[in-house]
Amino acid sequence: MLLHEQHRPYREGFCSINPNAMHACGHDGHTTVGLAVAGILSSLKNELKGTIKLIFQPAEEGVRGARAMVENGDVDDVNYMLGAHFGFKMRKTGSIACNVKGFLATSKYDAYFTGVPAHAGAAPETGKNALLAATCATLNLYAISRHSEGVSRINVGTLEAGSGRNIIGDKALIKLETRGSSSNINKYMETEAQRILKAAAQMYDVKIQIEKVSGAAGANNTPELAKYIHSR
Repeated sequence: MLLHEQHRPYREGFCSINPNAMHACGHDGHTTVGLAVAGILSSLKNELKGTIKLIFQPAEEGVRGARAMVENGDVDDVNYMLGAHFGFKMRKTGSIACNVKGFLATSKYDAYFTGVPAHAGAAPETGKNALLAATCATLNLYAISRHSEGVSRINVGTLEAGSGRNIIGDKALIKLETRGSSSNINKYMETEAQRILKAAAQMYDVKIQIEKVSGAAGANNTPELAKYIHSR
């Protein structure tokens, strides 16, 4: 661990104006690298042919940006695309990882459970417990069988529920994501997740609304293009 005085961003004041808060995804770094590449390409413009586009993907964390750019026509005239991202596993300054493979497909869901509130001491039998339905769903989502054809993932990142200590929890929200090493495997995880969410709601006799908020297909590099770039 670096001491504060050894950490250049801290030493030179590159920090949030909000105490104890930061956005550590590195997109400021992506922008910096992109602008540097633009400067280099501009200096070589007399030696280059064709058209080069520099595209900065918005909303990358929620996998919303790429679809929006495609639907906007930003890549309609693109023949080859080269992507770059900071590697959080790269441990040495100046390291570069090329031809990275296995970009997982993913889907993001919000599941809203709606029950009936009741006094937990005076009339618990009249309530419909959305909180218990959501916690039941959460535990069983992690029990989805892994897939024999590749990597699969699921995560419940947020669970918000209830309205008071002595009230049967009548509302709950789960925010979850699925992932798969292929789009087919991710589809399997999606189908199972939806089945479990609905079954948990039925078990506790509460209503459920499932909303898919975003998603992205799985992908691999084009071997021929990766080989060509590597040879340069």
